[in-house]
Amino acid sequence: MAAPPRVGSVEIYGNEKLDKAAVLRIAGVSPGQPLTLSRREMEENLEKTSDVIQAEVQGYCCVGDDVVLYIGILESGSKPFSLHSPPTEDLALPTKVDLVYKRLLRALEDAYERGVTGETYAKGYPLSGDAEARRYQETLALIVDPYVEDLGTILRRAADEPTRAAAAYILAYTQHKEAAEGHLQYALRDFDPDVRRNAIRSLEFIREALAAAPPGEDGIRKTVSPTWLIEMLQSVSFEDRLEAAKMLERLAPAENAGVLQQLEERALPALVQMAQWRVPEHALPAYILLGRIAGLPGAEIQKSFRENRRAAVLNPIRERAKAKKRFLVF
Repeated sequence: MAAPPRVGSVEIYGNEKLDKAAVLRIAGVSPGQPLTLSRREMEENLEKTSDVIQAEVQGYCCVGDDVVLYIGILESGSKPFSLHSPPTEDLALPTKVDLVYKRLLRALEDAYERGVTGETYAKGYPLSGDAEARRYQETLALIVDPYVEDLGTILRRAADEPTRAAAAYILAYTQHKEAAEGHLQYALRDFDPDVRRNAIRSLEFIREALAAAPPGEDGIRKTVSPTWLIEMLQSVSFEDRLEAAKMLERLAPAENAGVLQQLEERALPALVQMAQWRVPEHALPAYILLGRIAGLPGAEIQKSFRENRRAAVLNPIRERAKAKKRFLVF
């Protein structure tokens, strides 16, 4: 029987009342020790306490031989990332779309087994490196436009989670970008994590298409709304937070003062916690956003991160928070 993996580090987020030592003790986990409890056992340990409403544990493998644990908690009195109640209607994908989608899934699975995993995005939607899968993806792009509203209805009302996840995936292929965005924004708060993940993925293609389009008559270039992505930074889910931060990094360049101001006002503590995570690729998106909020040049943000001088960004953020009478612990 294989020995349990060892816990390398534990990243805790969402906590304001409970310190890290208390969360580790209640969860029953310790860095440097074997991981003997299941994910659900750790979550149940935390949710038994009066201070924790919800907990979610995610393992990341691996840093060296060790597992990194991400523990998200929603404390009593804290504002949750609000999800929709699971819908209840018996709805299915439109027959033509469903047929192509199922064939695409089979082709992608076959390609994966043969080691073909690459994608290109030059046409504004994902195209597999596998010829058969690519043919079905191009077919989706040809047939999906008349069904955008049907797919939006599925996202709002279909009880079956894989069907909703499929609708979110397929909307990446439509030319009706603005209509698709509204449906995908709704799906960002779906009860099922796979639906949320596909919604973010498709929204990224919508964002790129809108960014490439010419500005409107008012001279303003349309883009994806950041509202629910910013709210997603409060989620107990590690993947929600990470994927939202990645997209917000692309959505909020240094010159986009409006989105950066929203991030500072509504998500500063969350970004600070994430920017201190030990796995570099998980910490970097939040760190970049904090550097932009602090007004630092992009080259300095990247250089300080590479050289493990994160105080170069965190200290200016601490001073900004102090000047605005915000309370940050780090």
